[in-house]
Amino acid sequence: MELLPPLQPKEVVPTLRRTNPSTKQWRAIFAISGTACFGFVLWGINQFLSLRGVVHVLASRIVLIATAAAILGWLSFTRLFSKWRNGWFAFGAIMIVWLSFSLDWWAPKPIAPTTQLPMVSASSSPDLNAEILKQLQEIQRSLPKSSPPPPFLISAGPILLGRDVNASSMYITFSELSTKLDPHPIQLEPANLIFYVGVLNQQSIPSMVQAYKVEVMNKSGKWVKLKRLDTLGGVHVYWSAGNTRQFFPLDSNEFFDSAVYHKSLRPQGEPALGWVLFRYPPDVGEIEPSPRIRMTIYDPNGRKTASEIGKRNTESEGEGGPQGAGFKLFPAIQLPAEQAIIKAPY
Repeated sequence: MELLPPLQPKEVVPTLRRTNPSTKQWRAIFAISGTACFGFVLWGINQFLSLRGVVHVLASRIVLIATAAAILGWLSFTRLFSKWRNGWFAFGAIMIVWLSFSLDWWAPKPIAPTTQLPMVSASSSPDLNAEILKQLQEIQRSLPKSSPPPPFLISAGPILLGRDVNASSMYITFSELSTKLDPHPIQLEPANLIFYVGVLNQQSIPSMVQAYKVEVMNKSGKWVKLKRLDTLGGVHVYWSAGNTRQFFPLDSNEFFDSAVYHKSLRPQGEPALGWVLFRYPPDVGEIEPSPRIRMTIYDPNGRKTASEIGKRNTESEGEGGPQGAGFKLFPAIQLPAEQAIIKAPY
């Protein structure tokens, strides 16, 4: 009988098991990546339309191509767990390219500014409107054709200003003035700089005036930002004719705030027209009789236009009146001698 040698134990080598993500994990990854891609697509479309409106076609197409490439990248990622990988990717790529070409064809192209402006509707200052339209036409004709036009054109009519912080003859107040005695003091805020302005949308898409500011250069050569006096929300505007107790109501006039508040300006359409009021800060210093004045207009997309308004039609305090500037006046209101009046703090 032959005995067999005992079996030698085999060495056991541990092996690593490869695990694949489950279906729920793939779905979570797909949802997160899809949400991020969707947000990028919305941003890309917004930038495409913004650039197409005011810059030029090439810049907008670069953004459109980058957006389409991002979508194709996301589609290639979905091939990792799609059943019909190549078929869905090819179909999606064709659709993205077709939609991109369609969007590029549909989006309006920048148009060159025309030299003819439409007539504006009747307002309280027809002569001022005609003057502003004429100035805007001159500005349009002087624009260089080799560069894209600015988002907005700005033109100003009569300018009424004070030489220092204490010089003012126009006021705003939340109290409606009356010949009857008010038991409470009436608070008036002075306007040191007043002018009539027109703003035209030069873009090929509708736009809005999101904000605006005005700066004036003092005698020291420093640009000083002024405080804008809001003419909305129940504010009353008055002109004082050198008599602190006699005030002329000006509420029936056109004010720029009302012309642009929550309103869209059509491309090359009617300009926004109206009076703007500003107050000097305490440290403004002394102002020249015909100072340099700069106005800046902002739209909701961050585009802006800064322009120095002309020195002509500038009247210093005491040299002009509201009727000569184009204001419509109502009969003056004589406040009682006992009426308390206080100046609004800056």
